[in-house]
Amino acid sequence: MSELDGPNQAFWSSLRQSRPQARNELSLLPVLLDGKPCGIMTAMSADNRPRLLVPLEPLPSNQDAIYISLKGLTIKETTLNLKGEPHLVLDASAEPTEEAMFTVVARELARAVTILGHDPRVAATSTIKRWRAFWSASRKPLSFEEKLGLFAELYLLNRLLIPRLGNSDVV
Repeated sequence: MSELDGPNQAFWSSLRQSRPQARNELSLLPVLLDGKPCGIMTAMSADNRPRLLVPLEPLPSNQDAIYISLKGLTIKETTLNLKGEPHLVLDASAEPTEEAMFTVVARELARAVTILGHDPRVAATSTIKRWRAFWSASRKPLSFEEKLGLFAELYLLNRLLIPRLGNSDVV
């Protein structure tokens, strides 16, 4: 089976080391499929946003370009100047605070395009459908009753269950 190298935490760390200072510049690293570049790039922008750039074919005139914006996650079609040439790409990015979750989404998207051979626009739409609950969830604080219930569960685990299992059995 084919193996995908990137995007992952090591990619973002490496890109952050060479992060550009100019707003319109990117640091780039290619995603590898079986050790060879597959056309997809990981990038880091000056504002520290991790990005996944997937090459696109031009859209037929009767279709709308993809634009998805969900609480810190953005996926859009754009033309970027990469190495002095314009390239139409699917540009997926996230707030720096959401890097860990973005890595999971970006890997799923890259895998769908490279290994499964899906069209990038279809892959982006289906990937976001699966992850929409996380990215669009309103993270309201716990109510008093929910906090009390959580405290009770943790108290019972600490007082009854964990002592019976022993500390060596606790992960």
